[in-house]
Amino acid sequence: MGMVFRAAFFSLLCLGVLGGAATASPFEWKVTRAEWTTDDEREFQKLVISMGESDCATVTECMADPKANPYRRSDPAGLTFTGDCADFPYYLRAYYSWKKGLPFAFADKVKTLNGHPDPRFSTDGNVITSRQSIHVSPGGRGPNFKRVARDIRDLVYSATFRTHPERNAGDDTDFYPIKINRSSIKPGTVIYDINAHVVIVYKIDDDGLIHYVDANPDNTVTRGVYSRGIPRTAPKLGSGFKNWRPIKLVGATRRSDGVLVGGRIELAKNSTLPDYSTEQYVGTEPVPDDEWRNAKFTHGGQSHGFYEYVRHAVANAPIERDPRVTLRTGLKKICTKAQERIEFVERARKANLHRTEPPTRLPNNIFKAEGDWGTYGSQTFDAELKQMFIALRDKLAEDEALYQDWNERLVYYGISLKRDLLAVWEEEDAACALEFRNSRGRKRDITLTDISQRIYDLSFDPYHCPERRWGAQEEDDLGSCPEDEVKDAWYSAQKYIRRAIDPTARIKTGYGALGLQMFGPKRKFRNPPQADVHTYISNIKLRRAPSLRAAEAVADAS
Repeated sequence: MGMVFRAAFFSLLCLGVLGGAATASPFEWKVTRAEWTTDDEREFQKLVISMGESDCATVTECMADPKANPYRRSDPAGLTFTGDCADFPYYLRAYYSWKKGLPFAFADKVKTLNGHPDPRFSTDGNVITSRQSIHVSPGGRGPNFKRVARDIRDLVYSATFRTHPERNAGDDTDFYPIKINRSSIKPGTVIYDINAHVVIVYKIDDDGLIHYVDANPDNTVTRGVYSRGIPRTAPKLGSGFKNWRPIKLVGATRRSDGVLVGGRIELAKNSTLPDYSTEQYVGTEPVPDDEWRNAKFTHGGQSHGFYEYVRHAVANAPIERDPRVTLRTGLKKICTKAQERIEFVERARKANLHRTEPPTRLPNNIFKAEGDWGTYGSQTFDAELKQMFIALRDKLAEDEALYQDWNERLVYYGISLKRDLLAVWEEEDAACALEFRNSRGRKRDITLTDISQRIYDLSFDPYHCPERRWGAQEEDDLGSCPEDEVKDAWYSAQKYIRRAIDPTARIKTGYGALGLQMFGPKRKFRNPPQADVHTYISNIKLRRAPSLRAAEAVADAS
């Protein structure tokens, strides 16, 4: 075979002239339908439920497990996934769209509105500056799903979610905020936590508990329950519950093989979405955006805090509250968080930072710190732990109000609420069995009662000894701690930072110990929310009989 002939032969072979058309890539995305149907939404929900209810532990494992991913068996060889919290919901939506021949689109670039250096933590939110549309170009093949998944991994991050819902009528964002009810919040709904995290709802219990599944930067997958740990914020930061914005491929032509070619993808505007709502920001009796902190939430004629409102609004039936269950559930979550904090503090001890000279100044904003402060400091972690205590105390206060009023919504028939709650506390405290290693490496017990009473004394500073990190105040507890006057001064100066419960707080902390004491954040942290749950329970009084209360009311009126 001559050289010219061989070259022509192999050219024809590459073009697919010999033996038919060239083989399509197994990852080709063939769009055959222009938009999602109600059945598609139901099937997508099933995929999310499978992910949440499985025991898979990484994004890679979940996508490869037929129990978690019912479409896995039709995947071509070589398809794997790695990603974090922001990638995971996009992976699932894009993956289902690819399997079902649906179009897809996603935001791939954002910028901050105020020049903040990190879009993940921008104080005024972000705007979308670029998008990718997944559809078949005229005369060409469909996009490559493997490449799309790679782009999602590389270009989508938590900053993508940090957008005001009504900017540009919302038609450049992939998600929109929704009404707080059981029909709007469903498997596949995402919840954006402005502390650079995103979770996916996969189940709602009859009593209103919302379960989520999430991915993490190390590719692990975990599960949790929605709580105050995911903060509610101003609309401009785009926090909270969101659903996928419907898209539609318009102007395409259908080829003989059924594939839709060309056209453009349109995103539904907020005004066309029946469940679009900003009530989670501005309340059930809307207030202006800049008054979002004053929003009120009412359900069934009752006023609630936001997190209680969410639970009541999505429950299948009126919630019968049992304060013993409230306390037990809350303490179990706090125990898990405390166990994680023990490991966190232990890493700093092993790194011998407590025996190291501290820096002469704190970072400009301790909550955005890097280096040892980011690796070993527990400032953000501690803020979340405080939120858990505050939320539990608030719930118990609502329960106690019902108890004192003899309200039938409270499922409690005991004589002494204080006695019965303290009994639950003792059981959970014993079951939790917390212990840490002190400066000398010896194990020391720390109880839930200790943490509750010391919650604003826990040191976030990685250069403090473990005893100080766990809020020790007495000489007996601090005897093993190699502290000196310099570190004692730092502990005293950090008093008001320890009272911060919002890791997004705009505070200036870039001072030395004396400067921090004099000029650091004080005013907004002088009176932090009550967080000592144990002391609160210890002060609950016996309720008065309704007849006695009525008689006292008459006497007071006269």
